[in-house]
Amino acid sequence: MTSNTTAGTRLRAERLEQRENPSGNVAASFGEVLELRGDEAGNNVLITQDASGITVEGLNGTTINGRPSVRSSARPEKVDILLFGGDDSLTTVGLRAAVDMNIETDQGRDTIDLFDTSAGVNISVKTGDGFDVVAASGVSTGGDLFIETGEGRSAVNVSGSTVGKTLTVIGGLSADRVAVSATTTGEDLNVEMKEGSDRADLTDVRAGKNLKVDAGVGNDTVAVTRVVAASDAVFLGEDGFDTFIDRGVSGGQKLEIKGFERFS
Repeated sequence: MTSNTTAGTRLRAERLEQRENPSGNVAASFGEVLELRGDEAGNNVLITQDASGITVEGLNGTTINGRPSVRSSARPEKVDILLFGGDDSLTTVGLRAAVDMNIETDQGRDTIDLFDTSAGVNISVKTGDGFDVVAASGVSTGGDLFIETGEGRSAVNVSGSTVGKTLTVIGGLSADRVAVSATTTGEDLNVEMKEGSDRADLTDVRAGKNLKVDAGVGNDTVAVTRVVAASDAVFLGEDGFDTFIDRGVSGGQKLEIKGFERFS
């Protein structure tokens, strides 16, 4: 299935507007587990790791253990971050977990940016209800990368990443945008968009086993460019008027595209 029609604008995860007055305090503890616990205010946190250790910094009024920032030479086995209510922002740069990394937010307009971040096994990101943005760039895992957003519009962008086993992105019940580019998985890649008029863009993606995109309910668009699955590649449209844009996709054993009303 090929097309000469020009596809729509390439999707990017949009950053939320700058918040002038995030505040509150985040409790941080170091050791085998790097643990962060936010409060009900809008927390804005930057975590950076280099050869000498980890710095956790509060931005725009947020404090860490009552101070502007804290630093530790610890090299954590696990990372466990919970940011509760409020409009939260978390950025990680170079953060490493020998085993797992878990990040969760609650209600609010939340932004999570993971840059050059890795886990020996799994990374899990879950956001609560609200307009949320999750971006993972240069992320690597030995196991799974799992991203799930709550109710409300969301944008998820995974780029330049290597997932040892399965990459899963699950959207909420409103209009979601998902972009996966320049990314490989050792096993499966799954995108589930549920309800709302959603869009998924997959570009330069290779799944080591199976790839599946379920557009869910709504007037959805799925666009694929140079996408390869070693085994099965399955794309499902459901209720609504769905569009499939084909700029190159193949499945080593099976290619299935069904439930779409328009092809280009």
